[in-house]
Amino acid sequence: MQYKAELVAAFESRVIPEFTSGLLKPIIETSFSLSDIGKAHALMESNTTIGKILINVSDSERPRSNHEL
Repeated sequence: MQYKAELVAAFESRVIPEFTSGLLKPIIETSFSLSDIGKAHALMESNTTIGKILINVSDSERPRSNHEL
């Protein structure tokens, strides 16, 4: 567990600043709405992507907590 904590700390101190500065940028493959989550999952399972698959969640699709009910 200590090793994992050290990896996370190293990532936070070395890599996150590179994203913040704009030196590194994530590769976005495509995005899907939450209603198309099955298509997104099928694409992920196809193992043909290089970039990230984003899921767009609108306020009406967002799960509500017990406090909001």
